[in-house]
Amino acid sequence: MAIVVEEEKKGGMGILTILTWVLIIGAVAGSAYYLFFKQPELVGQIAAPTSFKNTEQLSKLNVSPKDVVDSLSKSFRQYVTPLSPTNKGRNNPFLGF
Repeated sequence: MAIVVEEEKKGGMGILTILTWVLIIGAVAGSAYYLFFKQPELVGQIAAPTSFKNTEQLSKLNVSPKDVVDSLSKSFRQYVTPLSPTNKGRNNPFLGF
């Protein structure tokens, strides 16, 4: 037969255990409040800086995607000369040697 020696467990909760649980519950409650109940500050309530005066003019600008693509394709330059196609390998790779 085996002999099992165990220490007796203390019956009460220590102050450190209680403090740890209070901190955990407080963190969960605070996170839930900020996640679910706090109203976020909306962008419309913040005054725009004076440097944003030109945004109204830019918002009225009409730009067609076709014009943008056409102007970009005209400005491309070819910096590398294209390679000439050459045959590499055998005509029929499945033939035996």
